[in-house]
Amino acid sequence: MARQEINLGATPTGVGGDTPRSANIKINAMTQELYDTRIARAELQAMGVVGESVNVGAISANTQPIGTSYGYSGSDSQASALGWPVLYPGSDGPVWWNIETRGIGSRKTQIAVQAFHHAGNNGVMFTRSWHDSAWSPWSRVIRQGTFGLAGANYFAGNIDQIGNATGGGLSTFQLTSEASGTRPAGWPSLHGGLLEVHSWDANTASQNLHIGGSNYTRFFNGSAWSEWALVYTSANALSQVAGGPGLMDSNYIGTWRVARFQNGFTVLTNSVIPDVELPAAGTLHTVVQLPVAFDDYGRVSIDVQCQPSTSWDYYGVIAKYAISPSAVAFVLRNGQVAQRFGAIRVCITGYWKS
Repeated sequence: MARQEINLGATPTGVGGDTPRSANIKINAMTQELYDTRIARAELQAMGVVGESVNVGAISANTQPIGTSYGYSGSDSQASALGWPVLYPGSDGPVWWNIETRGIGSRKTQIAVQAFHHAGNNGVMFTRSWHDSAWSPWSRVIRQGTFGLAGANYFAGNIDQIGNATGGGLSTFQLTSEASGTRPAGWPSLHGGLLEVHSWDANTASQNLHIGGSNYTRFFNGSAWSEWALVYTSANALSQVAGGPGLMDSNYIGTWRVARFQNGFTVLTNSVIPDVELPAAGTLHTVVQLPVAFDDYGRVSIDVQCQPSTSWDYYGVIAKYAISPSAVAFVLRNGQVAQRFGAIRVCITGYWKS
């Protein structure tokens, strides 16, 4: 807008206060100063006002001047040494940080916004403050998710380096196909996994991994991560034990009821033969084929039960033994009265794996 001056009266004479005319001349003069005066950038920076952005590449943010906005470009592996926030521990992917420094003297603050990462996890924010002699650790700004706290937080680094080397607290990560580190047995990739990290300090942390419907946990105590331990629920505890994660399973294989346990223990039960007629002092030698094999069949235990039709005065099952990994035998001897034996049941215990 063009400047306008209005003369509202005659030029003042003598001693006394300003006339309306002189007062408005002063107002016009001050207005002109507002139009014409330019505050030097150095003065703005001294007041903590951020100036234009400058791309500085891979240099340290620890000495960034007050009142500046720098663009830092490099890789995650350089972040800690250069005073940038560590976005992906263990990753060497390219990253870009926009960092502003605000404040006055020995009281200053830096705000870092992650503008690019090869994993696509953009827009993450961190802050830290300088108090007298040193920078505080970078503190991440929590995002709002669709249903509460924590938005998407894709992770493409080494999960073995999360937790023990970072500040305390709870963190959550969505693992991409580029995520690396120790995986639970049987998982070729961490892609699609959700990782929770609870960190106490540099020597104490825990991780919970949710992947493919299974849950795993492990612990860090001073030197190394423990092995991943599968968390059991009603869904996986009773699932297939052979080639699966189950603690126990129970199935019918033909007429056999087979119960197996993850430690290898197995129980088989069946009615193996029809009723038999035995003469006085007669014997029955029977071989029974099993639906599953017992690797260590020398340690198989066999129990045979039967019910006589006439007299309980008989010798009973006088021998029972395993003859191969998948077959057992028993010998039944009658007493002095010819009779029929029924309800013959066989129960076998052993180990389906060493």
